[in-house]
This record gives sequence, structure tokens and C-alpha cells, in this order.
Amino acid sequence: NTDWRDAVTQWGLRQNHYVTISGGGEKASFRVGGGFDHETGTMIEQKLNRFSTRVALDYNVSQRIRVSTNFALTYTKNDRNSDGLLAIALKKMPNMSIYEKDPLTGEDTDSYYNMLQSGPYHGSDVFKDDQRKYVNPVASAHLAKNQQSTYDMSPELIINYNLLGLDDDHWQLNYRGSVYMNIYNQYDDSFYPQELKTVNWEDGVNTSNTGSSKSVSINTKQTFTLIPAFKNKDHSAMFMGRFELTSGSSSNQSTSGKGLPSTEGAITSPAAGGLIENPSSGYNQWRSMYYTFSAHYAYKERYIADFTVRADGTTKFGPNNRWGYFPSVSLRWNIIEEPFMKWIKPTVSMFAIRPSWGRVGNQPNQNYLFTSKYGSSSRYLDMASMIPKNIRLTDLKWQINTSYNVGIDMGFFKDRLSITIEGYRSTITDMLLSNPTIPSNAGFPTLPYRNSGKMRNIGWEFHVNTNKLVQIGKFFMDVNANFGNNRNEILEMEESILDGLNSKFGYENGEWLRRVQVHNPLGAIYGFKYK
Repeated sequence: NTDWRDAVTQWGLRQNHYVTISGGGEKASFRVGGGFDHETGTMIEQKLNRFSTRVALDYNVSQRIRVSTNFALTYTKNDRNSDGLLAIALKKMPNMSIYEKDPLTGEDTDSYYNMLQSGPYHGSDVFKDDQRKYVNPVASAHLAKNQQSTYDMSPELIINYNLLGLDDDHWQLNYRGSVYMNIYNQYDDSFYPQELKTVNWEDGVNTSNTGSSKSVSINTKQTFTLIPAFKNKDHSAMFMGRFELTSGSSSNQSTSGKGLPSTEGAITSPAAGGLIENPSSGYNQWRSMYYTFSAHYAYKERYIADFTVRADGTTKFGPNNRWGYFPSVSLRWNIIEEPFMKWIKPTVSMFAIRPSWGRVGNQPNQNYLFTSKYGSSSRYLDMASMIPKNIRLTDLKWQINTSYNVGIDMGFFKDRLSITIEGYRSTITDMLLSNPTIPSNAGFPTLPYRNSGKMRNIGWEFHVNTNKLVQIGKFFMDVNANFGNNRNEILEMEESILDGLNSKFGYENGEWLRRVQVHNPLGAIYGFKYK
């Protein structure tokens, strides 16, 4: 009568403690904080401890120059279960004991019980693919080790410099420069003792794995903002130019081992006398930069125009397609500010129309797809071998999304009731499709990415928001509602890509058809029609 579910579950608790000290003087201010979090999961032996600290310092060198620094450090230690305890507990038979029984007294011993998986006394083959393969979940929670430790450190330096005037009556040229670094280290250690496996020694007992990954990234932003001072205050403008560079690298390594000495968990390293298996290592680096220029102009806050152009470059594309250029334009006409609209105020507090057009780009999530990569393979003539791991994607390019949008903003009763209506039309070209199938004579079944297809989205949105619509004393009530509709259509796509995305119906339980067709929505439901 073992209640396995009750044996592996517990009440999860959380503690959060944080202390902050702040202060400063006429020129400088500081803020120092530190926190400690402790959590226990709903499964036994789950535990997480986290220590975090943050230091911020602002110093006014002069009226024009301000220097700010931020430093954050977080250490996390996470003790996890090695097996899915709850899933196993729901499948374990209740007539199996958690502990081995003393044959004389019938009382529980200190040793955990596991059904024999091999040998002359392993029992009936009825349990071959059922109970025999399920580990004792209580023993797994207490004896197995699955620990992850992380260090996350982020220093930042910011400089603000007002090069020209300091108020709205003078031309202003402001500079803001920042350098941000992130250092992230992760360590994973696991050990699965022989007490959880009743198999032969050569089949793999006392298995261990250790791994680590480290990454360092640096981001710098340099921004100049120019704000002209017009004698006629009906005019206002602002111009901004920004350069951003991100560069980083990461490395990882892992080692597995089996047949370690049985020391009741005292020795868990793969290198401690066992058979080392599957040593591996990896390295990755990335770099991206972009330039942005934007301009803003307003006349009497009635007519507003914005223009932005952005150039993005990344190592995810080859030299011929590395840069993408993305302009955008938006206009706004605050009709409510027109003299002929005075008669309707304050019943109508906002009425504006804002059309816009723009292009944005999308990129894959892998770097250096245009280079050849090689890796180790099975032995050839009893010698180590290297094989190609990819096909160079030298012609891969940005996915482009071109959008048109028209919006109407309305406000009533001093904006206690706000209504927004949006209509849009966007077209995606050179769609980035992941893992498309290719002819097998190329040596690879799929490509990481491929540009293929054109897709269109047409839709509208309707938003209603209130601000203290009903108020009685200190009680108030708001009503917010959102409605929307989107029509999606695939305009173009290669036939070979469609064949790879579609499936054939096999009449198996739980199976459904995947069907992508030109001039139909992506992800449309396709199947048998009921009559």
C-alpha cells in the first residue's frame, strides 16, 4: 500500500530577503543592494539558492558631465531531480516497497528497493517493459546528484555630456555613451549511483557527467541628440544618431564517465577511476553592429512627422548580404488641436490620425552559417576522422517585413474613455524557413535556413480603455476591451518547400494533417469535412 505520489511530493516554500542602502551628497549618489532567495520545489530534494547584489553610483563631474556606473552579480545553485519523479510515481505499483525489507522482522531497512532488471532472479517478463524499467523515485531523489551552478556578472559604465546649451532656449547637443559587459559561467554536475540500477557493471553503473560553459559579451552604444532652439515656439525638432556594437564569444566542454568506484556518493567526478566517455568541447563567437538616424518634427503639436533609417550588420550572413537597411516614416495629425474643433471640447478630448510605413528585418539564430564547419566522426581504418557538418549558406539574406498602418486615436471626457482603431497590411518577403528538406544526394537531409516564400497579413485592431470610468469615493472601476482580426495568406513558396512542410495522413490515432498551400493561411486547419 505504498503511496508513491505522496512519497515524492512536498510543500514548496519560498524565502526572499533583500537589503538596500542608498545615500549621497550634492554631487554623488549611491545605491547598494543585496538579496538572498531560497526555494524548495514541490518534489522532494528540489532546492534553489540564489544570492544577488547590485551597486549603482552616479557622479556629477560638472553641470554638463554625469558619470554613472552599475554592477550586478548573481550566483545561483540549483539542486534538481535526475528523473521525472511524479511521472514515475504515478506509474509505480503500490505493492512495491520504498525500502528493502528485513527477512526476519519484516521491517524496513536503510537500503532502497529496486526491482531486478537482469540476472536469474529478475522475475516475470510481464514487467520487462513496465515496472522493471521504473527507478525507485524516492531513491533517485536522495541518491542521485544533478546540480547546476551559475555566475552572472554585469558591469556597466555610462557617460552623459551636454555639449551645448542646457535649456530649451538654446541649441542642445547631448552625448550619451555606454559600455556594458556580461560574463556568464555555468557548471553542471550529475552522478547516477549503482544503487539505482540493478544491471551488470559493464552495462553502465555509477555514471557521471560534468560540464561547463562560459560566455563573455560586450555592448557599446554611442548616441548624439541634437535639439534645435527655434525663436518661433510653434516649431520643434529633434535629431538623433546612434552607433551600437555587440561582440561576444562562448565556449563549453563536457565529459562523461561510467564504472566509478562505489563510495556512497563521495566520488562523483568522471575522471576518478572510471571509464571516460564522450569528451566534447565547443566554441562560438558573434558580432553585430548597427547605425541609426532619426528625425522628429512637430508644428504646434498639431502636425508631427518622424523619419528613421537603420542599417544592421551581423555575422549571421555572408559578406554579400551582411547589411540590411530599414527605413520608416510616420505622420500624425492631431485634429482636435485645430481651431475648428474647439466647439466639441471637452466632450472630445483627443482625435488624431496617424499613418505610417516601415520595413524591419529578421535574422536566423545561428552565427557564421556562411562558413564550412567540420567535426569528428566514427573511426575510419582504425583512425580518427573528420567530416563536414554543414553546407555553406553564402546566399542567405535578411527576411524583410514591409508594413503599412493607419491608426485613429479618440478620447472622450478628458480621456476618461479612450478608443484606438488600427488597420494594417504587412508583406513578408524572403521568408527565413528553418530546416527545409533538400535532395539527399547533397549529403545532408536539411539546411539550417533558406530564403523562400512571400506572405501577407491584413488586419485590424480595436481597443477601448477607461480611466476611472465609475468613481464613488475611493472606489473606482475601469473597463478595458480589445478586439482584432488578422487574415494571413501565403503568396509564394517553392514547391519543394511545400512538400517538405506537408504530411500524408496515416490514419493513426492522434495524427493530424500538416498542410501549407499557396493562397491559403499558414497553419490553417486541414482535414476531413463532416457532412
